[in-house]
Amino acid sequence: MVRNNIAGLWVYLGAAALVAAPLRAENWPQWRGPYLNGSTSEKGLPVQWSKTEGVAWVAPLPGLSGATPAVWENSIFISSPDPQKNLLLICIDRKDGKVRWQKTVAAGDMDKGRNNMASPSPVTDGKSVFVMFGTGDLAAFDFLGNELWKRNLAREYGRFSINWLYGSSPLLHQGKLYIEVIQQNPVPPGYPQAQDGNPDRDSFLLCLDPQSGGKQWEGNLGVREIFRASPTGADGKIYCLSESGTVVVVEEGTAFKILSTIQMGESPVRSSIAVSHGQLFIRTARNLYCIGKS
Repeated sequence: MVRNNIAGLWVYLGAAALVAAPLRAENWPQWRGPYLNGSTSEKGLPVQWSKTEGVAWVAPLPGLSGATPAVWENSIFISSPDPQKNLLLICIDRKDGKVRWQKTVAAGDMDKGRNNMASPSPVTDGKSVFVMFGTGDLAAFDFLGNELWKRNLAREYGRFSINWLYGSSPLLHQGKLYIEVIQQNPVPPGYPQAQDGNPDRDSFLLCLDPQSGGKQWEGNLGVREIFRASPTGADGKIYCLSESGTVVVVEEGTAFKILSTIQMGESPVRSSIAVSHGQLFIRTARNLYCIGKS
C-alpha cells in the first residue's frame, strides 16, 4: 500500500461485572488513545470474560468497520456503514449500550481488500466529534448530534486514489485538526470510483480549525516517496523519514514550514527516528547514525 505517513506533522465490552472498577478513569478520544501511543493509565481492567459472562452490555452495529471507537465520559462514537451503503456516525451511551443518536454523513460505501469507506476512526475533544470517511466526507457534530460543519475533500482535491481505499484517521493536536490527503498517481487499476478526470494528484497534510472546519494551512513534504516510518516529534520539530532514506524536518507551528531535507539514502529505511540526550538515531538498511554532538 502506497501511503504518505504525514500525520504527526500528525470500551467496548465495558467494565467486567466481576472485576473491581478502575481506580482512575480516562477517556479514549482518538484511535491511539489519550497519549497517542495506544496506552492508558487505567487500572483494574478485565482479564477474563466470555461472550455471556462479565459483559456489561452488547450493542448491535449496522455494518463492518475497522474504525476504533472514540470514548469521552459516557459517550461512545462509532463510524460504520449500513446495508444500504450509507456511512454513519453513531453515538452510544456507555452506561447501557443504547444508541443516543445516529447520523448519515455520506453515501457510497464500498469494500476493497480488508478495508471499506468507514475505516477512519472518529476523534473527539470532549465537546465535538469529528469523523472522516474514504469518500472524502469530513464532518463535525456536537455531543447532541447537531451538525457543526461539513466538507467534502474529494470534491476539493480530487477523489481519493489509494490502494485498498483511504483509511487515515483525523488527528486532534493542540487545538488543530489534521487530515492526511493521500493520493496515488496515477489512479491504480481496479479503482474506478477514483476516476474524476483529474490527471495529477498530490498528497499533503491539511490543517483545519476544528470549530469552523476552515483551512489554516496545507503542506507538502516536497518529495514523492513512500513513508513507512512514523514521524517523530521533538524540540518543536517533526522528523519524517522516507523509505528511500530522505529525512524531512518540519517546524511545528501555526504555518507549514520545511526546515531541511537531508538525503541519507541506504534504502530500504523503515524505522522511525529515535531521540535521546540531544541526539538523533537514524537506522538505515546498512548503518545506525548518531546525529548531534558527541
